[in-house]
Amino acid sequence: MLGTIIARYMTRKSFGHLNNGDIDAFLKTVAEDAVLEFPGNLSISGETKGKQAIGEWLKNIFGRFSEYTLTVNNIYMKDIFAFGPSNSAAVEFSIEATLQNGSPYKNTYVILLDLKGGKMVRSKEFPYDFEAIRRALGE
Repeated sequence: MLGTIIARYMTRKSFGHLNNGDIDAFLKTVAEDAVLEFPGNLSISGETKGKQAIGEWLKNIFGRFSEYTLTVNNIYMKDIFAFGPSNSAAVEFSIEATLQNGSPYKNTYVILLDLKGGKMVRSKEFPYDFEAIRRALGE
């Protein structure tokens, strides 16, 4: 159970880094060989492999906003009896942002995370509103 508390805390802290615009601090919570999956047929869709590539993907996404706020709504841990910082989590979060062109952007996501040794090794992101993303990307 202590591991679950630690993993939940580390997950919330990671999202805090993103909310503060500190992608480099966020990347310290990502394994070197991590994989990020984003569904759909958008320019940002597909698998992004490796910590450096994930950092570039995130900078591309967050660079589209002049300002934003991430709000973690819920964190669900798969193994509530875990002893260490390895677990799987589902994180529901919302984002409210202003795009560089001044347009508003709102969306909610669920991200499935696999954590090993306190670091993200796999992330699968599921947005609620693909059309909002398509508009934000100009696609």
